[in-house]
Formats: sequence, structure tokens, C-alpha cells
Amino acid sequence: DQDNDVSSVVSDISTVSASDETSFCLRSSLSSRSLCSTATTAPVFAQSMVIHVSWEKIKAIPDYQELLGEQIILRMMEMDPLVRKDLGLTSLRSERCQTLSTALVTIVDEIVCVVGPDVDDYEEDFVRLGKQCTSEGIQVALLGDSLSEAVKLVLKEHGDTELCQQDIRAWKSVFDFVSTQMARHQTATVR
Repeated sequence: DQDNDVSSVVSDISTVSASDETSFCLRSSLSSRSLCSTATTAPVFAQSMVIHVSWEKIKAIPDYQELLGEQIILRMMEMDPLVRKDLGLTSLRSERCQTLSTALVTIVDEIVCVVGPDVDDYEEDFVRLGKQCTSEGIQVALLGDSLSEAVKLVLKEHGDTELCQQDIRAWKSVFDFVSTQMARHQTATVR
């Protein structure tokens, strides 16, 4: 029942137009920083709900960690062919690839858990996740860029054709924001 309630809220909220979205956010208890969804401002509630609902769909897929992790890696390599070396991958069937797939999906899972109206309260998590990405050789900008496409492909591969462009934009927007936060903290810790 809770999934149906969340789905109906997301459905209701996602039909709001851009101008109404601002009104919705002003009427809610969200901070004014959550009104926009660029890489430097926190995601709006509707985007967070889309992420949570589609993440639950992904987690219901057998072997989702391996499938999604591999798709993220493939998308990252498409965007930057040199990333394979940065990640220390000799083969997509190597033990390193399996370890990296698990690490990537664990990072995504942790990010999904903190995404919401109180995202500003999770700075320590962004620092820790940024450090974890650095230790694994993951470029956080590539993670953000590749994730929305990987999610779309995994869900489509498993028969979920309901993920629309608006949902993909929500994933991209949210993970652009998170990647920016993690990269900012990576840069701050390097100095």
C-alpha cells in the first residue's frame, strides 16, 4: 500500500508544470534552495520521489547490482574511453569489474537514501562518498552523467517501459547535483 501511495504522489506531482512546481515548493515545507534543480541546488521533492520509486523497481530485478553496475561502467567508458584505465579494468568479466560494480551500486544506493528535501543535512555523507569514489578511481562527474542512462537501460531491459523522459531528467538532475557536491568535497580535501 505504501508503494501505491508513493506512486500516486509521484504521479500527481510529476504532472505539475514547471511554473506550478515552484508554487508547490513554496507551499510545502521545502527550503527555498530546493526550488531549482540545477547542479548546484538541491533536488525538488517530485524528483526525489521519482528516484525513490524507480530505485525500488531496480532493486526488485534479480542480480540488479551486477546489471546496473555493469551498465554504469559501460556508459562511463562510452563517455570517456580512458576511464577504463582510471578504474583499473582489464576486462568486464574481471574480479575488479565485479568489485567495482558492487561499489558503484552501493554508492548509488547510499545516495538514493539521502536524496530528499533534507539533502543539505548530508554533507558528511557527500564527503565520505566522494572519498570512496576517489579511492575506486571513479570520476564523480562521469558517475552522474552515466547513471540516468544506465537506469533507463536496465529498467527497459526488464520490461519497464514506464520510465519517461521526465523520470530520466530527474535521475540526471539529482545525480548532477550529488556529483557536483561530491566533486566539490573531493576538491576541498585535495587542497
